Amino acid sequence: MKKNHILTKLTILFVLTLVLTPSINSIAYSQELKLEGIEWLLGIWHFDEETSPMYEMWKRTSDKTFEGVAYNLEQKGMEEKEVEALRILEVGESVFYLAKLPQNEFPTIFRATKIDKKKVVFENPFHDFPRKITYMKLDPDKMRATLEGFDSKTGQPKTLELNYRRVG
Repeated sequence: MKKNHILTKLTILFVLTLVLTPSINSIAYSQELKLEGIEWLLGIWHFDEETSPMYEMWKRTSDKTFEGVAYNLEQKGMEEKEVEALRILEVGESVFYLAKLPQNEFPTIFRATKIDKKKVVFENPFHDFPRKITYMKLDPDKMRATLEGFDSKTGQPKTLELNYRRVG
């Protein structure tokens, strides 16, 4: 419980930092962005990777917050292994995506640059990989997550596509 409280405080601090940072705010946004356009993301999504099945699970925790988790199942005992704690927040006219890896002290924050009925795009130009995360609804039970950026070791462009199907 204490860990979740600390994460909430850190989340608020980072979002406020992003909102007040001129270099990020100077990016032109042509629309007011709201969570209303991406309810289709809610639920449990499965990506069937041969080595270990991966899942993303999203739920609405308030009018302005979605919380999620990305995890995979270890093949040996089919035990859950958390990969990332996720959160999408609506703050004023902006929407933010926070991804917290277990090995990192702080979450990585991305700002939504586009939201419509079938697509949401989050970007952080200061992060190596991913710099851009796109969720695209393919049909009611299928979506694609595309991660784009630069490989931290080689500096070369890198793209990862994950095709999910809804399982809950």
